[in-house]
Amino acid sequence: MLAASDVVHVLIDRPLKVAIVIAVAFVANFLVHRAINRFVRRVQGEPARQALTALVEGQTPADTQPLRLRRAQRAETVAALLRSVASIVIWVLAFLTALSELNIELAPLIAGASIAGIAISFGAQNLVRDFLAGVFVLLEDQYGVGDMIEAEAATGRVEVVSLRSTQLRDLYGTLWHIPNGELKKVGNFSQGWSQAVLDVEVAEDADLETTKRAIETAARELMDDPDLGPRIMDEPQVWGVERIGDGAVAMRLVVRTSPRARWRVERELRARVKRALEKGNVPLKAVS
Repeated sequence: MLAASDVVHVLIDRPLKVAIVIAVAFVANFLVHRAINRFVRRVQGEPARQALTALVEGQTPADTQPLRLRRAQRAETVAALLRSVASIVIWVLAFLTALSELNIELAPLIAGASIAGIAISFGAQNLVRDFLAGVFVLLEDQYGVGDMIEAEAATGRVEVVSLRSTQLRDLYGTLWHIPNGELKKVGNFSQGWSQAVLDVEVAEDADLETTKRAIETAARELMDDPDLGPRIMDEPQVWGVERIGDGAVAMRLVVRTSPRARWRVERELRARVKRALEKGNVPLKAVS
């Protein structure tokens, strides 16, 4: 028959200690996450952090310095990894401590877990592959939160990068969850610089020199635009005739832009080039 002290120990003392362990784990997890977030904010700087927030929300950031913004993106991605690792370590330690308080022998449990782990690893090869791929994504800085990427499954803006999967939102608002191991090839539109490329088609009897001057004028005027001008990184270039056929001549215009500004610059260039050609009486390609 159990003594009263034994009953108290089993029904009150042990559960209380386990509850304290769980509470300490919650507090430790919160404090570690908070410390990581504060450290990341200090590394990023407020302008870059605001720009990164604008990127995630699908807006064009005011801060157009790619290196500073890239550092903010990578810091956010690494912070997500650190938070995940910290949570795993804290809760594993809490779990083992709770078992110890319940007088459960850990040595047989660890041995059994090792054998089970070996068995599970054979059936969880895809999961291991996803985690390893996620590690290399972070170490090699292949992409980060806020980047616009093209994967085999979808093209969109990266919202979350974890060790196991990547979440990106496409043009139509669909959120794609892609295991990192499935990302065989990834194109990143947000690293370094981009290029706006326009093939302007005019009628085959149009004067090419007049056409070239009109396109160059429209492109250089865009450099004076207070919004898009700072996002153009080099002088616009008209490379010349790209192709001839179907009653039209295509002139190629190339403008180097900051990352993510390519599509806005292309849309504005199309409108300005069309107006410039009409003003210069350059005949456009006839629609058949």
